[in-house]
Amino acid sequence: MARVRVRRAKKIRTLANITRRDDERQEREERGLPPEILELIMSRLNLLENIRASAVSTRWLASAVSVRRTKPHPFLVHIPKRGDYFELYDPSASISYLCEFPEIRNSRVLYSNDGWLLLNHPFTLTLFFFSPFERATRPIPRPWATRSMPLSTAFTSTPYSTSLIVFTISQTILNITIAFWRLGWEQWKIITFARPLHHFYSAWVQIVYSSGCFYCLSLQGQLGVFDPVTFTWSVRNIVPPICLGVQVLGNPWRARFMAELAGELYVVCTGPGPGPVVYRVGWENGKEWLPLGGSLEGVALFVNGLRSLAKVDVAMPTAGRIVFSKVKFHGARCVMYSPGQKRYYPDSKMRLDWSKEEPHRNIWIDRPENIEECI
Repeated sequence: MARVRVRRAKKIRTLANITRRDDERQEREERGLPPEILELIMSRLNLLENIRASAVSTRWLASAVSVRRTKPHPFLVHIPKRGDYFELYDPSASISYLCEFPEIRNSRVLYSNDGWLLLNHPFTLTLFFFSPFERATRPIPRPWATRSMPLSTAFTSTPYSTSLIVFTISQTILNITIAFWRLGWEQWKIITFARPLHHFYSAWVQIVYSSGCFYCLSLQGQLGVFDPVTFTWSVRNIVPPICLGVQVLGNPWRARFMAELAGELYVVCTGPGPGPVVYRVGWENGKEWLPLGGSLEGVALFVNGLRSLAKVDVAMPTAGRIVFSKVKFHGARCVMYSPGQKRYYPDSKMRLDWSKEEPHRNIWIDRPENIEECI
């Protein structure tokens, strides 16, 4: 036994010497790279790349940590059925802020972007923007004098941006009607397209703006595209996503959520199975849905029936997970799903019953970094 312990100790010392020599050689090779250049390189990396680079050496670790920054998580705005008190929920810390917003009493939230909400008053039919952080409102003209805005509505930027476009889509059995408005216009432009009979009659549940076009996702997995420059509408010939080996059409699985990040479109399918399935739209591979498998590669998907967001460089516990807007089903924490670990948090055995979902009572919104000064 003594000889075995001696041999084991020698092996450990040998491995330690080899590791030390490798580290010393690597340190000598890295001395030719000035520290300010190394920090500049590290500052250009996203959070996941920064963490990977920090494992190269102790010098890289120190440089990576010195410039490592995480972006703020979006807030979840809870919309009361009555009253003026709105709840802003921070999923990263399970903290809620209760704020009084009489400016938007009895209004219906349609969409969010860049820290702003687009709302429609169902009685006066007023259409306006509201920032819960700046406490500012900005009315805009409405497309129809006697008709409320459809829930399938989106906008591209803050109401003060010259690139602002507000977009809405509705449909009947025969037609699809698209209305959009640009900053400075006195009236909306309304266009009606004939709906091809071979296209499914399915609600357009999610809208994102990417690369100059509006992308509309239906429950059946169709992807409609509207170009506001050429005034053209088309439905991409993409086979509907397959969830758990069964096509979305004809079963309870639905393509419910879509988010955009740097030109990439992410689609989350949900249903009665053990967990959601995430797809990416693969333009480069025959225009099909590409399953992401067991990893989101650090991307956090904040999904919601009105607005879904894709974020990088966010810290735990949301990094690499799907964060649902169903809050307080399990205490004061968000319901999250990890594709890598294939489990829900906080309860690994939970199931989301989407048939009992209460829609349009909350929405994700981008928050400013100086949130303490705004609330």
